[in-house]
This record gives sequence, C-alpha cells and structure tokens, in this order.
Amino acid sequence: MTGEEIAVWLSNIYGGAIELKDIEGVRIAFVTLGDDTRTATTCGFSQVDTGLALQDDKSTDVRCEIVIQSDSASDEELAAALIGLWGVLARAPGTIPAQPGTSVPNAVVQSPLAAVPEVTVKHAVLREPQIFDQGTPSLSEEGRITLLLEAVLLTDEEFGIVQTQGMDRVSTRLRRRATNLGDFRRDAD
Repeated sequence: MTGEEIAVWLSNIYGGAIELKDIEGVRIAFVTLGDDTRTATTCGFSQVDTGLALQDDKSTDVRCEIVIQSDSASDEELAAALIGLWGVLARAPGTIPAQPGTSVPNAVVQSPLAAVPEVTVKHAVLREPQIFDQGTPSLSEEGRITLLLEAVLLTDEEFGIVQTQGMDRVSTRLRRRATNLGDFRRDAD
C-alpha cells in the first residue's frame, strides 16, 4: 500500500475524516473517537518488515500499522510515543515482532516522550486493538496482510508484572484498579 492508500484505509476504519500530520518524518493519522478519546495511528509503518508471515502461508507477509490512544495526552505526546516505538521496532528488524503479546522494553525511554515532564510510562506492550467492536481491522493484498496493532504504555511496575506473570495478570490488575491506560502520568506504584 502507498501512503495515500493507507490513509484511505484508516479513514474507512475510523468511519470518517482523519487528520494527517507529518511529525519528524513520520506520518500519523489522528482521530477523536465518540468518547472523546484521541487516537494516533502510524501511516506507513506497514512498510517495515518485522519478520512476520502467515503460519499456513509463509509467502504472505504480515504487516501492521500501530495505534495508541489516550483521553488526556496531547497529539504531540501520542506522536512522540509512536515515533519512539517505530524507531525501536525498525532498528531491530525481525528481532521484535510487531504482533499481539510482544513486549517492547524501554520504548518510551527511547522516544521523544521521555523528555515530557511527569511521564511515568516507560515501556510498551502490543495487543489486538480494544478500540473496535468488530475486531481487528485488516487489509489483504497480494502477498501481504496489514492489520492494526495497539500499543499500550506501561510503568516499570506494570511492565515487571508482564515480564514475570504475563499480560493476562497485568490486565486483570489494571482492570481491578480501574487504571486509565491513556494516562501517561499515572502513579508508578
């Protein structure tokens, strides 16, 4: 897909107009959802090969665009997180797969978001998007499938739980504590 085709696909996914911005050489699509949550989605990360292929058809590449959401972060903060994550994943092609369940240590530490005062999130975990009722959006082309992948930013403690006990355990903990995952300045305990 070309950049314009990706933008059209994202517009169809989000059901309307998207706001495209080029930030530090990365094109990002911004959308406000019905609950006033702001999303930022890469528009071109699918050109990065992170080594994934269909299990039953190794000749079909699996690529993704990455989405992040928040009800309190600015567009600049959302973009900074995406730019950092893009850089980490692109620097190590094939070593950190862009797929659900992947942990990306220090993704924020290596991003422009690290310079923002009071930000307590440091790491990322990739998961199937929780934004859409209809499941994970995907687009099939000859030899390639592109899908959306959500990045969730975690504090050191939350990430430690992921590393030792798994994503299910930290998800349960976050749900029980009613943790706002879009709050990048949440308590780090």
